[in-house]
Amino acid sequence: MTTRLRHRPLTLGAVFLGTAGLLAGCAGTETAVVEPVTTTTTAVPTTTVVLTTTVGVSDAIAADLIFLREEERLAGDVYEAMYDMYGLKTFSNIAESEDRHTESVLGLLDSYGIDDPAIGLAAGEYSDPVLQNLYDELMALGSQSLADALTVGATIEDLDIVDLRERVSGIDEIDTVLANLEKGSMNHLAAFVGQLERRGETYTAQYLTQAEVDAIVAA
Repeated sequence: MTTRLRHRPLTLGAVFLGTAGLLAGCAGTETAVVEPVTTTTTAVPTTTVVLTTTVGVSDAIAADLIFLREEERLAGDVYEAMYDMYGLKTFSNIAESEDRHTESVLGLLDSYGIDDPAIGLAAGEYSDPVLQNLYDELMALGSQSLADALTVGATIEDLDIVDLRERVSGIDEIDTVLANLEKGSMNHLAAFVGQLERRGETYTAQYLTQAEVDAIVAA
């Protein structure tokens, strides 16, 4: 996985080397919710995009928005699947938030006349083959145990934050949406890390620095 997924494929095996101890200790041992946990995730409202210009965006910005639409969909699809497997409410809560995220990006696509890459695709299906491979790998890893699934969730949000920061466009209407999505991803990252810590596990930063992750969790 890289912060520019369109350019270089992800090898999640390398990503998870940093959490090898977690996976070795938990794989296959935790298949249900082990305790009632109340997790608070701050919902980021769908941003209403009010364009101040009728000028279209560059091909690069359009490509970024298309990518983010699919990346946000991927996150929600993974979390829905993990909720079905483990029944942990954190996954369904965050999946609902991801639905709002992807609708926010869709609003930008519609406003700028950019075709939606998700048309005709079911959950778990993506027009970008790199994202399709990523989904398949994440599902395989998350299916091993609840701890693995929570680590997958934290990794997705870690990456999302970096991807959003890299795609700042200089266009106020777009960047307002991206800033709101980043806030949501920070909340989600903190929630997943918190769930791991309640189980005596830790999350090792993959894309942000560890100091950045620690600050997000402590906020």
